[in-house]
Amino acid sequence: MSERPFGTRFTTASGGVRGWSRCFVMISSAVLHFARDDAHFDAMVREMWRVLRPGGMLWARLASTLLPDDHYSYLVSPEQLEQLTGRLGGQLLDPIKTTVVHGQRAMSTWVVRKN
Repeated sequence: MSERPFGTRFTTASGGVRGWSRCFVMISSAVLHFARDDAHFDAMVREMWRVLRPGGMLWARLASTLLPDDHYSYLVSPEQLEQLTGRLGGQLLDPIKTTVVHGQRAMSTWVVRKN
């Protein structure tokens, strides 16, 4: 992937991000809650983090523990995301926000800068 200024090119990664390097922004919308377990979730996040350029931003929306949800195999809490931010050496760019969707599920938004 060639380097270009923000806003000039978007690429989707439906099969993974292996071989990528130096992304400015990584968006993961409604993907991470399909992790099978802690190890799979960690591997998904670490691979996105690996290809993120220093100073880059990871924006993720994923199912939260605020409401029980049988549709997803992996739910996170805001505390878990805060701890993960610290382990990655990242910085929250925005407070973690959780929204209840039609009283059926809760989705958290996690926005982190790679230092």
